[in-house]
Amino acid sequence: MRVLAQNYRQIVTKDASWAGHSAALGDAETIPVSGSASASSGQLSAMQACLLAGAAESRARNFQKAKAHFDKCRQVLLDSTDDPQQHFTMAKHYAAIDDFGVALELLEPLVSRSPGNQEILRLLGATARRSGKLALAISTYQKLLANEPNDVELHRNLTRALLAHRKYPDALAAADAWLKVVPGNADALSFKIIAVNEVSGRAGVADLLNYEKFASVSKLASPEGYGSESTFNLSLETAVFAELTRSSHRSRGGFRVTDELFGTEVGPLWELEQLICDHVDAYYDRLDKRRKNPFIRTIPDSYMLDGWARVYDGSDDQVPEIHGDAHLCGYYYIQVPGSGEANSSSASLTLGPAPSDLGGKRNLPSLNVWPEHSSIALFPAYMYNQTKPVISGRRMICIAFSVVPA
Repeated sequence: MRVLAQNYRQIVTKDASWAGHSAALGDAETIPVSGSASASSGQLSAMQACLLAGAAESRARNFQKAKAHFDKCRQVLLDSTDDPQQHFTMAKHYAAIDDFGVALELLEPLVSRSPGNQEILRLLGATARRSGKLALAISTYQKLLANEPNDVELHRNLTRALLAHRKYPDALAAADAWLKVVPGNADALSFKIIAVNEVSGRAGVADLLNYEKFASVSKLASPEGYGSESTFNLSLETAVFAELTRSSHRSRGGFRVTDELFGTEVGPLWELEQLICDHVDAYYDRLDKRRKNPFIRTIPDSYMLDGWARVYDGSDDQVPEIHGDAHLCGYYYIQVPGSGEANSSSASLTLGPAPSDLGGKRNLPSLNVWPEHSSIALFPAYMYNQTKPVISGRRMICIAFSVVPA
């Protein structure tokens, strides 16, 4: 007999993407039932029904209803089998609905029984971090890294946990170890900046957060054939809304995002892609290659340009973010209310401040920019950036892009 369960490999292996895991369940997989205690077919049918019902509610983000089903399933499990695979599967289900306490109750005995099981340790580390048991998360990630020293996600998770636990010297050492595996990695540099700022203050981060050298904001001239910037931007706006109608765009409040925009070699989006690439090349050419800066040392020989449009119809502030796979990031502004005005009703771009959950006590140096329409902003991918839109009823449209090493 086999029991239906859900595929949560992403949860186990990518703690970094935890925020979206519960809404993104994978295809069903079967897990064999075995162990020292045998289960009756009736018990297994009840367990299967609870798993299916709970997984459906979890997929719909009805976590309370999912928990009710999983609690029944867990009771059947405790009464019928002590098979570690089944307990592990149940722990994954609880972790997926953010019930980290129960997940830990199921996981910790499994670690005692199989102390070297990497899959169990990965889920234990992720669950411990999310539940606030940072010391447990840190020790778990350290055990995992001892066996997998080149695993980038483990380096990320360990550094993040150390920052959240305010172990800043240890976080700095962890970030440096991570950078030895992937030199110039934007995630690693962003975490290192937080740790250095706490250990050494602003003087320690002055080179990496040198906005005068590394942040660029200028006007982008429209391509030939459009006559004016306004005509070009209107063509881009039309293309963006066409993409929104046919893409699986994400939305929350007044904030909508398209799928990938670039790659089609025709139309205004293609012309914008070429303009951005020219601008990126000129940006890189201006940098002093003699400097021993990790951003400059890792300028890519070739790159791909990823782009997506954001449409803001309300005052939905974006959480500070970076793009860890990129080297350089930027925005092109199609429509900006209160364009270029430094006041509360105007859109702005803020560089520097990190998310509050990373544990930094000292404020990082920051830069505020009030863009105009046709403005293009460029900055290193390791700089946290946050778009602050406008009051409700005033639309802003921009195209975000990342320069990803090829």
